Amino acid sequence: MYKGVSSLLLVRMAQASFHWGGCPDFTDMGQKFNVSNYQGRWYEIVRDQYTTFELTSACVNVDYKWREDGSIQVHNKAVYPYWGWYGLEGSALVSKVDGPASLHVEFYDDPDENRKGNYHVIDTDYVSYSIVYNC
Repeated sequence: MYKGVSSLLLVRMAQASFHWGGCPDFTDMGQKFNVSNYQGRWYEIVRDQYTTFELTSACVNVDYKWREDGSIQVHNKAVYPYWGWYGLEGSALVSKVDGPASLHVEFYDDPDENRKGNYHVIDTDYVSYSIVYNC
């Protein structure tokens, strides 16, 4: 994902694919992560080819914004060939199980900070790149 509009910088890339079994353990990752600095709009520049809900989409971006109740507003948007712009709004909380770089994100229910995260920030500089693992 990319945040900003003036230049494009991708420092690290990772290839992901479908695998059997549970999610990796992220409890040791991102202990220095600052979720407050992660707010704003992020643009997708590379995605796993097996992300089925994004097939045929373009201009994928997401806005993260703090809410007064301590949760994070998550607003995903993309352009699809037949629908045009489509967006989905959800909520996120930092997972107490996995640590500060793992969020429990929900689009159809309330997030639970006591559950394992399903959105993991593996690395970011908060400005020009973010490497995210979704499980």
